[in-house]
Amino acid sequence: MLHYMDERAEYARLSREDVAVLCDLLQEQGRIPAAFTFRRIERFECQTAHWISVWWHEKSGLEFSLVPGGTYLMGSPPDETGRFSDEDQCEVTVKPFFVARTTCFDPKTKLPVVNINWYDAVKYAKDHSVSGELRLPEEDEWEFMCRAGTTTRFTCGDDEEKLIREAVLDTANP
Repeated sequence: MLHYMDERAEYARLSREDVAVLCDLLQEQGRIPAAFTFRRIERFECQTAHWISVWWHEKSGLEFSLVPGGTYLMGSPPDETGRFSDEDQCEVTVKPFFVARTTCFDPKTKLPVVNINWYDAVKYAKDHSVSGELRLPEEDEWEFMCRAGTTTRFTCGDDEEKLIREAVLDTANP
């Protein structure tokens, strides 16, 4: 059953109960860093719906989701609007990884952290790791998450106006 974590399309077909069993197996076999504690399973919807596992990381105080791996075409097709010349497509395989579900907050002000550079972000991950389990997503992981299994320009399709409308709605209803 562990092979479901290596292919997003297969994972998406799992029932809630199957995801719970998979989480148990991952923990039993030591594939989840000890710093993470299983919390719950939630329904996730983005063009398709599937169940995701939610994990707690005590030292950072953040919840994380375990993103199943998979293979996808990274980059943009040559005819895509807004494409840069260095965005050639290539097939990439991503292994399962954890991603924080919320914004990082400043412990002093209790406000979301903004305007930080890459070095500060790496330091935050290092300072809040127990044994190096926290890190920033790699470029291929970031695009894999953002594409969410789609092949369109945006996760909501190719319409930039729709993307803007959805972004405005998201910020208006946090």
